[in-house]
Amino acid sequence: MTPPAPDVRLRPVTPADLPALFELQQDLEGNRMSLSRPQSREASDAAWEKTLGSPSRRAVSRR
Repeated sequence: MTPPAPDVRLRPVTPADLPALFELQQDLEGNRMSLSRPQSREASDAAWEKTLGSPSRRAVSRR
């Protein structure tokens, strides 16, 4: 028997989330697996500012 799927709820990303999102993207193992490089704090904040300021983009996070 297959277990039920977890109840995942999403919410909009807010500027208050940015420090935690920055820390997550600094994870060396995660970067290795995704073939990406960590950004500086300034570059990360600038990218999120662009995303959060655009009406055509929608960023969500788990509750």
